[in-house]
Amino acid sequence: MQAKTLVAFGAALITMGAPGAAQAADQIAVSAPATPLGNVPAQVPVTTTVTADTQGITFTFAERRAANCAPTVAEMEGRPGATQADTGVATPGETVQHTSNFSAGNPGHYRLCAYVIDSVDAKTAPPRALAEGDAAVGEADRGDDVTVEVPPATAGGPLTYTLRGHSTDRAKLRVFTEPGGTDCAPTVAQQAMRPLARTGQITIHASGAFTVTSQTSAPKAGPYRMCAYLEHDVGPSDTTTYAVATTTGVITDLDRDRDGVRNDVDRCPDTKGEQPVGCPTFTFLGKTTLKITPRTRAIFLDAVEPRGCKVTVTTRLLGTRLTTSGRLPRPLILRISKSLAQRLARKASTKVTLNVTAVCGRSTIKATRRITLKR
Repeated sequence: MQAKTLVAFGAALITMGAPGAAQAADQIAVSAPATPLGNVPAQVPVTTTVTADTQGITFTFAERRAANCAPTVAEMEGRPGATQADTGVATPGETVQHTSNFSAGNPGHYRLCAYVIDSVDAKTAPPRALAEGDAAVGEADRGDDVTVEVPPATAGGPLTYTLRGHSTDRAKLRVFTEPGGTDCAPTVAQQAMRPLARTGQITIHASGAFTVTSQTSAPKAGPYRMCAYLEHDVGPSDTTTYAVATTTGVITDLDRDRDGVRNDVDRCPDTKGEQPVGCPTFTFLGKTTLKITPRTRAIFLDAVEPRGCKVTVTTRLLGTRLTTSGRLPRPLILRISKSLAQRLARKASTKVTLNVTAVCGRSTIKATRRITLKR
C-alpha cells in the first residue's frame, strides 16, 4: 500500500487518530493563513489535507475563540458559533487536499476543527481522525482581547463573572455593572462617570492568556449590563483601554414583595403577606350583629387590610344575591331593598355569610365573614 503522508500549511497543527487506536490509520491536517490587521470581515481560505486508509468524508469547521474542538461532528454542528468551512471526500491510499473559504465577521483567533468519518450517518460517532488548527483573523499575532461571562444571579446575592482573553503586557482588568445599561463607554474613566455604574474588583494579571473568575455584588432586580475593560498596568499615567467586553443579564428577585417568603412558594408573590404562605390576611372591624330597620337597609363591612386592594363582597340573602365592591380601607356597603327588608322584619334574626375577595396586583385573596341580622 502507498505510504501515508501528512501535508501541513501555515498555522501549527495538531493531528490525531481515532480515540483508542494504537496507531492512526487515517491522518488529517487543517490550516489557514493569517489575515492582515483590519481586513475584516474576511473570506478566510482553509486547507484540509487527508490521507485515508478507507473511503470516508471530511468536515471542517471554524469557531471564533473556541477553546477546543467538539468530540464529534454532530456536536460541532450544534455549537452556535461554529461555521462549517468545508466538506470533502477521503480516498483510500491517497493524500487529498482541498481548500474552501469561511466567512469571518469579527477579528480574533478562530479554532479550526477537521474530522474524518465514514459517512454522514456517522456524525454522532467518534471520528476516525481529528485535527485542530488556528487562524488569526484581522491580527497577525494575538493582541489584546477580553470576553466576559456571567451566569444567572439573584438579587441580594453575589454576581460571579469570568474574564477570558489575552494581553500583550501586564493586564489590569476592571468590571462595571450598570442596571438597565444600553452600552459600554469606550474608556474606564467615562464608564465610571455614569451614575448607576458600579465598579467590581480590579484584577492584575501577567501578560499572555488569562482566565479570571471573581465576584461583585448583584445590582437590583431586573436587566443589567456588565462592561469589562483591559488596560496595561504600566503606571498610573496610562489610561489607555486596549479591549472592551460586554454582556447583559437579568437579576432575578427571589422575594419580590419582601415578606420573607420566596416567590416559588409564595401564594401571593406580588403582595406583602404573612408567613408561611405569603398572602396578607383580612383585618375586619365593626360588629358582627347588625340591626336592619326600614331606615337602615344596608349591611356594612369594615376592613382595613389588605389596604389598597380591590375588594368584592357577595352574599345570598333570603334567595336574593347582593354584591358590592370598593377599595379598602373604605367601608363596603351592601344595599337591601325595601321589600327584602320587610321580609327580614318577619324574622327575629337571620345569619348571613359574606364572601369577600380581594385582588392585590396579580394576587387574589379570599375570606368569609359571618354576621347576624336582627330586626
